[in-house]
Amino acid sequence: MSEWQTVHAGPDWEPSADLIAAAREQPGGMVAAIDGHYLEDPNGYVPSELIEGVWVVDQNGRLTGEFKANPEYGPPPVDDFTKLTQEELLLTRLGVDPAALVRSAVTDMLDQQQAGTTVAWMKVTDPPRHLTGGKRTPDGTVTVTCLGLAVPIAFEVNATDGHRPILRAVFSHVVTGLGAEEPPSNRIWLDLNETADWAEEQLQNRILDPEN
Repeated sequence: MSEWQTVHAGPDWEPSADLIAAAREQPGGMVAAIDGHYLEDPNGYVPSELIEGVWVVDQNGRLTGEFKANPEYGPPPVDDFTKLTQEELLLTRLGVDPAALVRSAVTDMLDQQQAGTTVAWMKVTDPPRHLTGGKRTPDGTVTVTCLGLAVPIAFEVNATDGHRPILRAVFSHVVTGLGAEEPPSNRIWLDLNETADWAEEQLQNRILDPEN
């Protein structure tokens, strides 16, 4: 990954009133410069490709004139499932592509709500949470009978009315009945504006009662 390049504003630089106000609230920190032309809500989730860089703020809440340019800046954003695919998941051993599962399932859900709606891009924002259950056999080994996966995501919706909101959610997938004579049962959920911790707590209940 490329390093952020540091540049300095010239002597004639005049920061906007909004930038000065934001700096006052971040003493000793930084204020992000966001490409607002692409975002409907710059106060929500912002993908790294839309962050132009950050302005450095001194301990008194004043802008130093130092700007760190983001080398990843440059729309449009693209899919990023790194936090999901870098983990070894049981789903993968079962022949399932977790990234393809999450993206296609969310797209299908949106299309069912409003035909023609698609996903422009999707990013896994935090490491996924997973839970596995099983039963012990007479010989002392454990057979996996169920599993659950909760994946925190952010994604941009291409709505048919032209709106392009960016949503945050947790996608959850529960599989039960593994190893049984009948085919296993699969259930999925998309919980908007929920946290990974909350979704992890739900996995156990959803494994025990997937109809919940």
